[in-house]
Amino acid sequence: MKKPLALFVMACLALSQALPVQASAKHFRSSHEHFTEYAAMASDLFLSADDPAEKNTLGLLAASSSFYAERAYLVMQLTDILENMREPSDVAYVEKRIQDIKEFVLEVIRSEIKRVGDLTMSQENQNIKTVGNLIVNELRVFERNTGNL
Repeated sequence: MKKPLALFVMACLALSQALPVQASAKHFRSSHEHFTEYAAMASDLFLSADDPAEKNTLGLLAASSSFYAERAYLVMQLTDILENMREPSDVAYVEKRIQDIKEFVLEVIRSEIKRVGDLTMSQENQNIKTVGNLIVNELRVFERNTGNL
């Protein structure tokens, strides 16, 4: 009787460890898609803008969003790889890489949120404010999800 119970407990523990990683991959995929969409929105506005200051702002918003789309994609791939690994030494290696990325992202993202937020709030063009606010909100989501790794 004790052996099946022990197996059940071990299976539950293993499952509880795997589920957060699956959720992480899904959340980072969503962030990647949102950042990519917002970069495209900023690029489209850039092409239709006439004011050089607006073009500069939109270029910076597109670049920031593209940059974080790639970071979200990287974390999504690593969390997906981790959930499919079985060898303990490989799992430990990938977990360490994810923690290194987590520390780096959390170290720099606060200043990016502030920079994009300040840039957005100083704009008179409502379309630029809208795209900027979308990017700031997604940066906050990305920060929260990264912190939960």
